[in-house]
Amino acid sequence: MPTVPPATALFLPGLTAVGGEAANSTRPGAELSVPVSVESLPTGREAYAWLHLGRTPEIAPGQIFEVVAPLMQTTSAIAQERQLAVIQNLLPNLPEVWIDAAALSEVLSNLLDNALKYAPPGALIWVTGGLVQTLDGQFFQGIAIGDTGNGIPLIDQPLYF
Repeated sequence: MPTVPPATALFLPGLTAVGGEAANSTRPGAELSVPVSVESLPTGREAYAWLHLGRTPEIAPGQIFEVVAPLMQTTSAIAQERQLAVIQNLLPNLPEVWIDAAALSEVLSNLLDNALKYAPPGALIWVTGGLVQTLDGQFFQGIAIGDTGNGIPLIDQPLYF
């Protein structure tokens, strides 16, 4: 039976798989795989109702760089005001991927906003784009956002993971 790849499980914490098993993490960065019967999952636009996104997605070919670049302009300006350093490594010429640009922008904006809010002065915020992996003949790209702040206190982590 195919499983949800770890990155999918991390982006969908609490995802209830076919059979009622839930994907939950007890620590940041934990890799999860939840058995899912691909044949029983909804496909196409019906899949998004299953995930309760609250709107119809607008999936189209696009470049991750085009979504991230405007966010980085804003992030860099705010980071400078807050005495934070920003490093970005974004590759602009990667092949297009299927994305919902508005949803991706919202998610990345929230991650960057959290880094700006909670990283102490002198901390580093980093963004790396163009992470590439081929799995079962399919091409995947990724983006990583992080900071050198203290992170979520251990006592609060069960609330989020």
